Amino acid sequence: MKLSGSIVDNGALSGGFIAVDPKGRYAMYIGDQDTDEVKEIYRSKLTNGTRIKLNDEFVKGGDVAFN
Repeated sequence: MKLSGSIVDNGALSGGFIAVDPKGRYAMYIGDQDTDEVKEIYRSKLTNGTRIKLNDEFVKGGDVAFN
């Protein structure tokens, strides 16, 4: 199953972060899926691939980071 849906030109998913909830219903991942070079966090339903963006809009130049 493809978790991400469509991705903007030159966009990509971050290979460094993917997590599945304890009940196995959702996967969370980071990627610049909607805007190139702007990393955001998404949740994708594993049964049908429906995804939602979890972060709010960023200040200019902001993005999601994971350590």
